[in-house]
Amino acid sequence: MKVNVFIASFSFIVWLLISKVGNLSLLEITNLTFIVGLIALLIYSVIYIIQSKFLDLFTNGFKKINYLIFPQSRSSKRAEELAESDYKLNEWKLSVKEVMKRLAAVISVTTLGISLVCLALDYWII
Repeated sequence: MKVNVFIASFSFIVWLLISKVGNLSLLEITNLTFIVGLIALLIYSVIYIIQSKFLDLFTNGFKKINYLIFPQSRSSKRAEELAESDYKLNEWKLSVKEVMKRLAAVISVTTLGISLVCLALDYWII
């Protein structure tokens, strides 16, 4: 929880610095934060889909077609089996995916929130 608050605070400070250094108007900040928030949300959704193993059937089918067209040697099959069964490597991949997913989620929520606040300020106050 503390990490999420730190990331959100850091991204808010970064957006404040970007707006001051870039001398951007409120509408430009709104547009920029909305685009960055959508990109971060897209990254989050791609990681979520990959983790849900929704595309495994699709990718395994292409892998089988690849093996039929380009046969593998026994050593390359063995190396692939070893890589798939390596516990530490799989654990590391999972931890990296989790960190990236959390980072993308917090950044997307924060920047989309900043975008909505800037949009409200642009229409109601100014």
